[in-house]
Amino acid sequence: MTEEARSKMKDSWDYDKHVTEESRRKMSESQKKRWKEKGISDATRQKLIDASKGRHLSEETKRKIAETLKGKNAGENNPMYGRTQSEETRKKISEAKKSKAIQVSLE
Repeated sequence: MTEEARSKMKDSWDYDKHVTEESRRKMSESQKKRWKEKGISDATRQKLIDASKGRHLSEETKRKIAETLKGKNAGENNPMYGRTQSEETRKKISEAKKSKAIQVSLE
């Protein structure tokens, strides 16, 4: 993994989040229910899973995806458009950001 990729990973909002086994089980059950509602068999589901494992997107595909998503949540399309966060929420966000330790690798 490159240093840049490692840095981006650490900056991700979910870097230090851990999903409990109970949560994983619930998410799994929910996903299985969706597949069944769509009428997709377990065999087909497994084929789709296997086909996407280890798949890497080309730089061109990544660029196209980025172009498509650019501005999607801008302005009136943003879920927070026209809303403001309470002072309490702002303090919680501030404290959460302050408490995150900065990790520096000397490798």
